[in-house]
Amino acid sequence: MKINFVNRGSIDLVSGGYIYNKNIIKWLSLNGFEVEYTDNMKNLNWHDITIIDSLMIREMGNEIINAPKKPIGLIHMINENKCPDLLPIFNNMNFITTGSQSYNCLIKQYNKLENEVAIVSPGINKDWKKKTTYNSNPISLLVVANYLPGKGYEMLLESLALNKNIKWKLSCYGNNEFDPEYYKSLLQKSKSLNLTDRITFNGSIAPKLINSKMIDSDLLLHFSESESFGMVIQEAIHTGLPVIMYKTGEWQEFTKSNQVLLVDKYCLTDFSSALHTILTNENTYRALCTPTYQNDRSWDTVGLEIQNILIKHYK
Repeated sequence: MKINFVNRGSIDLVSGGYIYNKNIIKWLSLNGFEVEYTDNMKNLNWHDITIIDSLMIREMGNEIINAPKKPIGLIHMINENKCPDLLPIFNNMNFITTGSQSYNCLIKQYNKLENEVAIVSPGINKDWKKKTTYNSNPISLLVVANYLPGKGYEMLLESLALNKNIKWKLSCYGNNEFDPEYYKSLLQKSKSLNLTDRITFNGSIAPKLINSKMIDSDLLLHFSESESFGMVIQEAIHTGLPVIMYKTGEWQEFTKSNQVLLVDKYCLTDFSSALHTILTNENTYRALCTPTYQNDRSWDTVGLEIQNILIKHYK
């Protein structure tokens, strides 16, 4: 069976969505599907299986509305507020989402039926290794998030500035080319808060290196205000790396692990206070260092679920 997989940009871009896409394309290609990854929307054979990443759906609106067979929209993130212009497009689509937030939005805001939407959450690489040693207090802090508005970098910098008197160092990894002006503003903010000697802003990290970086770190900081899933949190939990995060993405699933310190309110007072507690209170930190819950969901499981959905809609 042939699949047109439509998305913008190189498949090798590093973000949760692109990593997810690359893994399922690899699995499908190894299991009897011919997959063409393309951003050319004009010459598609709509009688083939067509998967369209959420980045391209609005841009392809007219083609989708007139498509003879419903394509599948792969939704990594969707605006929680209803967008009327998307209604006629979504009416001629089935969907795969990576998390419950997008699933619920499609059902409630866009009147999709439950048999038109499926949740297929991300997996973990088979060779993912576990963290085995921990410090008494977290010193080596880690952020893995592209430098984009909404990823919580302003809140992160201001919270750290209020905890400058505590020993810590932070390494950030993310794509600095998606929004170069925003990235420059983060560098300027870090300088104005006198944090330049404590924080290293790195470029994207290759997915295969994330695991070793997590093993070498003491704490993952995830200050994003909104996520469809939160793949990096799942990876941290699977590594055994403690996490401080806001109630976003699949936080209810993540907090089944005792590795997560959850911040209830998205405000500087709560974030800086939670950060101060975990950085200074050995008992609080050490309680997060004894994993009790693991989600060993593999990319093979993800691929099989995707395959079953494709067969259901294109049999």
